[in-house]
Amino acid sequence: MWLEPGGFIAPHRDQKEPGFFAINIALNQPKGCDFGMQNIGVLPFKPRSAILPDVSNFHFVQNDSDVPRIHLIIHGQAGSKSRQYEELILNSARAQLDLSKI
Repeated sequence: MWLEPGGFIAPHRDQKEPGFFAINIALNQPKGCDFGMQNIGVLPFKPRSAILPDVSNFHFVQNDSDVPRIHLIIHGQAGSKSRQYEELILNSARAQLDLSKI
């Protein structure tokens, strides 16, 4: 997801069903670029960070920087396979970060 300097993604929802089905990875995160989410506020993206937001909430992006914002989004699957997807994410986090208490 490339967002030009001065670019704006209008408020929208990507899904109707609540849940965590899309991982958003910041390849860069220019200062002045904000990802805002209804009932949450601005998400704390930093370069090379990843957030698993519930995009059933309205959200927007505003890039008030002078460089393009570049994020990678990996979509999972809602519905009956969502538990498998959730386990995949948690197992990956455990393996990478030794988060055995998750």
